[in-house]
Amino acid sequence: MNHVKLARAAAGSFLAALGLLCVVAAGCKGGSGADTKVGKLSIDLRTRGGDGATYRLRDAIFEITEQGSDEPLETIASEDLDPEAEAIHVELLEGQYEVALSGEWWMERAEDDELEEVTASLLSPAEVDFEIESEATTQVVYTFAIVGSLGEADAGPDPEPEPGDLEIGIDVVLDADGDSVADEDDNCPLDANEDQTDADTDGIGDACENASHTPGVARAIDLEGAIFRVVYDREAHIAYGLDAVNRRLSRIDLNTDRVEYHDVVQVPNDACLDAGRGSLFVVHKGSSFITEYDLPDFSVVREIEWPLTDWGASTTHFHLYCAPDRLYAIDGAWDPRLYTVDGLGMDEPVVTSRSVAGVGALVVNAAATDFYYWYQYGWNAGTLNTSVRRIAADSFMLRDETSATTSQGFTRDPLDAPILLDETRGLVFAKNHIFDAENLTRVEYTLPGAVDTFYGAQENAFALDAQRGLLATRNHVYELDRYSVVADTLADDAEQMFFDRDGLLWYLQLSLGALESQAITP
Repeated sequence: MNHVKLARAAAGSFLAALGLLCVVAAGCKGGSGADTKVGKLSIDLRTRGGDGATYRLRDAIFEITEQGSDEPLETIASEDLDPEAEAIHVELLEGQYEVALSGEWWMERAEDDELEEVTASLLSPAEVDFEIESEATTQVVYTFAIVGSLGEADAGPDPEPEPGDLEIGIDVVLDADGDSVADEDDNCPLDANEDQTDADTDGIGDACENASHTPGVARAIDLEGAIFRVVYDREAHIAYGLDAVNRRLSRIDLNTDRVEYHDVVQVPNDACLDAGRGSLFVVHKGSSFITEYDLPDFSVVREIEWPLTDWGASTTHFHLYCAPDRLYAIDGAWDPRLYTVDGLGMDEPVVTSRSVAGVGALVVNAAATDFYYWYQYGWNAGTLNTSVRRIAADSFMLRDETSATTSQGFTRDPLDAPILLDETRGLVFAKNHIFDAENLTRVEYTLPGAVDTFYGAQENAFALDAQRGLLATRNHVYELDRYSVVADTLADDAEQMFFDRDGLLWYLQLSLGALESQAITP
């Protein structure tokens, strides 16, 4: 027997059959005899995208044909019986079939009760062979590219399939440039190149290698010595530089381009600014002390001892982050360990070793209630994947972490990549991945480009201007509404990058002995 029923979601269940397409006494088309067992073809008409919106396939026609036959067994129009249907079910006899998608279909996007037609293209074949077997489930998915979508596909929870079912669903993926090649497979995802031409076989399509995003230097400040790290004070518009080779700290005034240098006893390795206290905290190589310097004269306020571990002095690096009345310090252990320094207003702050290890980089939210970090194990041990975790700042309990399914193409290297947080948009940026800050299992976007086995992704997040909606890698600057490239960067080998309060993107380049800036025009 062949039955067709149209289903609408109601409390998570499918509703009753709405029509009968073959007469029982006459028998059904398909199959080879009266004893052939019946299975079911289920066509799902909607899915949830990575941007949180629901996508629905409209005005689609599905033709089901027995293999070897030229005449369709059934022709089903998705809108015929109920335009709000979320699925179509067709009972079929056991056998070999083909289903073909046709018609003037289109894609509808729904979010917050707002409906809009979106540009979409079919990436998968329109004709799909399938087999209905007893006590078996076959799955076929039609994949559509949604031009300019904000997220990758997320089909959401599906009902448990029944034995003998064929389930045909729809899926949506990002195709930002509209060339009908999904971004994850596109060698030039932000410039249309359907032919995917790559003359020099470097993994980057000719269309974007030849695109004009030529950057220019807006300002440059010459630096003495070997400054490898700066800490930016957004309010004062001043950067503080660290020079380990010459054991110096510097004050770089971005208002006047004036630079002052101050010799110190220790070898600075990382620092953070506590603007409320007017202090620069610095952690040193070859020392078990964190030094608090008073600004602007760099006089020593005190030294705080911490029981760090350093696996290799020339290989590792430390991290230091300032939060209200607290420091987060990360040592150079094989699985970098986290320490906190609390009670900075007291004569003797409390240093605590926390049960959090493998901290590659860390970012604290504005309320200081949670922090995020990407996981690091080892400094040079082959190729390893990473993950992102969210930790409660009071209990140090795990609140959330990325799914194991995101580990492919999400690597530990490069080790100098930061983790960035945009609380306005609710996004976490780590390496080449962008996550939902409230649900780390959800990947909002993956930056384009190849992932090298040893060196990690080609595109990694290094600087964020949340106010203007800009993200910088060492190669490109992206705007965050559509993740399109608005500029190429000045240098792909900068030791550090940061946006200032005026929107300039600054590059610290040790090889040039300079701090250079670039104006970005979205």
